[in-house]
Amino acid sequence: RLGAVRPSPAVIGAGATVVAVGVLVALGSPSSADPPQRCNGHAELCDRPYDEVVQAATHNSMSSPEVVRVWPEHDGDLRDQLDAGIRALLIDTHYWEARVSPQQLQEADPDLPDGLAGVLFRAAEPFAEERDGTWMCHNHCAFGGMPFLDGLVQVREFLEDNPDEVVTLVIQDAITVDDTVAAVADAGLEPYLHVHDPDGAWA
Repeated sequence: RLGAVRPSPAVIGAGATVVAVGVLVALGSPSSADPPQRCNGHAELCDRPYDEVVQAATHNSMSSPEVVRVWPEHDGDLRDQLDAGIRALLIDTHYWEARVSPQQLQEADPDLPDGLAGVLFRAAEPFAEERDGTWMCHNHCAFGGMPFLDGLVQVREFLEDNPDEVVTLVIQDAITVDDTVAAVADAGLEPYLHVHDPDGAWA
């Protein structure tokens, strides 16, 4: 149950598919002087299994105006969303590849209307060159992206400031598992991770 989970370092899932990482915070033993424990804001959730709790989520959570210059999807960054009550972040991880022509965008997104690829390419041109590292981007990092590590650090800082909260990361990964694991470790998130046995019941 959420209030009794003890974290251990791991990343759940493997392969270039959707990877779900549950970030469950270890909660201390309350004393009679402590205020009632609240898990994600509600005392009744502390004894409820993880898979019986609904979490507010955002899709392409990293897509804020400060990060994505073309078609941002959220008003605030990851920390803003967490502070507003979002508890599940759906993020995409990529390597920042060069985009050298509108045709390359069109080939990657065949559903783009005719002529739009050229408009998008001109808007994205300042970000079209390849960059090192791992990034959180949607479809094309040339539209804007943020370092994967920076996003994970925001999550860790939120958990440090809010020790009774549970945050879930759903990672659509276009990077390697090793690079995902390295970013989680570098961000200091390992102590917060919950390891789930896929054949077992949720705690």
